[in-house]
Amino acid sequence: GTGQDFAEAVRWYERAAELGSDWAQNSMGLMYQNGRGVDVDNQKAFDWYMRAAQQGYPDGMNNVGYFYDLGLGVD
Repeated sequence: GTGQDFAEAVRWYERAAELGSDWAQNSMGLMYQNGRGVDVDNQKAFDWYMRAAQQGYPDGMNNVGYFYDLGLGVD
């Protein structure tokens, strides 16, 4: 019944991410990486993935490694 609204999803993910949800932090990284509800921004995606990874979230760790491997959002 409900249509997709990526901008609204970002709003809710960001609220949860700022409250410390590792899953939501990783989801914010995905939104920035794929440009869903926000402009593509690999630096912001990496930053969100890193926040999730620092909490031990496995997908966040994997995404940080992926970004380092491809040189996305890192020096």
